[in-house]
Amino acid sequence: YRHTAPGPLETLAREDLSSDPSSTLPGTTYSNFKGAPVMNDYGDACFTASTKGVIEKSYVFCCQSFGCDAGSVLPTAVLGDGAFSDQLDPIKVFTDLDVSDYGYLVVQTSKGVFGVTDAIFGPASTAFTILEKGDNVPYLSNPRNYDVMSFKKGVGVEPQAGGGDCRIASHAGAKSSDGADVTLDIKIK
Repeated sequence: YRHTAPGPLETLAREDLSSDPSSTLPGTTYSNFKGAPVMNDYGDACFTASTKGVIEKSYVFCCQSFGCDAGSVLPTAVLGDGAFSDQLDPIKVFTDLDVSDYGYLVVQTSKGVFGVTDAIFGPASTAFTILEKGDNVPYLSNPRNYDVMSFKKGVGVEPQAGGGDCRIASHAGAKSSDGADVTLDIKIK
């Protein structure tokens, strides 16, 4: 649900209501919602849900600040479980997500972090790999590389001053000679 004061409470999605990716009868309906939805400062919202009907899988759905109320414009299925990024990395099992004020979506899975641009304002880009399990990540000025072994829940994205750059923070377990854990802070364009 979404509420913008002093307006009414909006139902964005609900179990057994029609959903993307197939609104043609018999189509698909929502069957399960995972985790909490996210919303940017403008009221654009994204959430993770599974569908039942002619297609049964999990998707990340997004909708703009206006419309997207149940029965009118459906939230768009932006990214589906089992998709591949532009680097051919498999995207499976969504664990977290966030969306910036400019419709930049970041999705975290158990094995990586992936981005989608224009997720709300469309057409959305092909998902691209930001970081995947096993990638070597330099730590500050230290010449050693930290081998990212696993991702812990917690991802955030925010636009940087001056336009299209985004900063992404993701918690990850790191394997190194000193056994340190790190929080990754990645700036992308």
